[in-house]
Amino acid sequence: ESGAIFEIDDKWQPNYGDLRFDERKFPDAAQTVAQLHEMGFLVMLWVPPFMNPDSDNFCEAKHRGFLLNGGELVTWWQGRGALLDVFNGDAVCWWKTQLRSLMAQTGVDGIKFDAGEANFVPETTLPAGVSRNAYTQRYCAMAAEFELAEARCAYGFGFGRQPRLFVREYDKSSKWGKDNGLQSVVTGALTLGMLGHAFVLPDMIGGNKYENADEVSDPVEYAELYVRWMQASIAMPSVQFSVLPDSVREAAERARGSPLEYDLVGLCAKYLRARERALLPIITRAAAESAETGEPIVRAVFWTAPTALSAAASMSAGGLDSVGVVEPYAARWALADLALEGDGSVRADPMMIDDEFLIGDRLLVAPVMTHAARSRRVYLPVGRWVAWDLLRHPDRPPTEASPTSLVLSGPCELEVDAAITSLPLFYRL
Repeated sequence: ESGAIFEIDDKWQPNYGDLRFDERKFPDAAQTVAQLHEMGFLVMLWVPPFMNPDSDNFCEAKHRGFLLNGGELVTWWQGRGALLDVFNGDAVCWWKTQLRSLMAQTGVDGIKFDAGEANFVPETTLPAGVSRNAYTQRYCAMAAEFELAEARCAYGFGFGRQPRLFVREYDKSSKWGKDNGLQSVVTGALTLGMLGHAFVLPDMIGGNKYENADEVSDPVEYAELYVRWMQASIAMPSVQFSVLPDSVREAAERARGSPLEYDLVGLCAKYLRARERALLPIITRAAAESAETGEPIVRAVFWTAPTALSAAASMSAGGLDSVGVVEPYAARWALADLALEGDGSVRADPMMIDDEFLIGDRLLVAPVMTHAARSRRVYLPVGRWVAWDLLRHPDRPPTEASPTSLVLSGPCELEVDAAITSLPLFYRL
């Protein structure tokens, strides 16, 4: 009921490519899954399309002709393996049958379909005349046949015709910038939404901690990055924890020799409770609308800015307007744009704003994604907006009648305070 999912990641099977639990690690997998169910979790399993030569499935698949290009080995992050031939209907049916059998035997609820990107598919492994991106398309189509599924790749179905599955952003590095850090969580979600992939999984809070030279290494700064990452993700269609908050707090407090000035663990808990109570109804409505219309759940602010949308249409030259998306939504707000003068001068170009986003048309999220920042500039598009202190009002959005409500008319810009505990949110009345 809470929507919580526990993902069993890498190394649950004996060898890569086998679709059975390693009994040394999971002597009774069904009991383990049942215990997770009792705790309120749905359970998903990590499954890539690779079969390494030491797996039982490699031998069977090679014998039956179910491997791409006869079993040619490709390099991936866990060695060398052959790819499932997703162009072979019998091979796909064989793979799905094994997965569904495993789910039935153990109670697992869904599958995390990892990899599948074109860069793992050498041209030599493909049928003549088939592009590498076609592998991704077929792989996602297979994943979408499962009721609960996640993919890390997506390609080429056409706007509004994408499979209804979670598409996870590529593995993020533990740093601040747009170069695959925190800021790229927002730009990635906006890009996926504009490409028609509405159900975005923004990868794990705090990044993957690869310990690369350009990643945040100071535990105190990483704690700040972690909090800001959590805030940026909290209104997204899904939120993923892998690095746990208490481990981040403990490392930071050891490094500084004293407690943090904020309760990191308690802060995460408060935001999660507010998400469940107040944000999920908004996200759910946007998801239902997306399933009906094809609009993104996570939207750029220009989605409700008619002038910017019209400019985008005129510049697209066969792009957005060619799929019938821009003009209908520009028209929706045209009258409102004429009726509202706004509360202040606007310097920002809505088409260039990539550090804030909308959930549906009502909720605007402006996360802080810069180290040590305690304020930020916010652009509000067309409409009448009220600031929402989510931690002080975690049960429902504010209304115009609220005694503390300050109603702002957009389009406008304003500077807002944003302490480490604060996420700038605005709700459209």
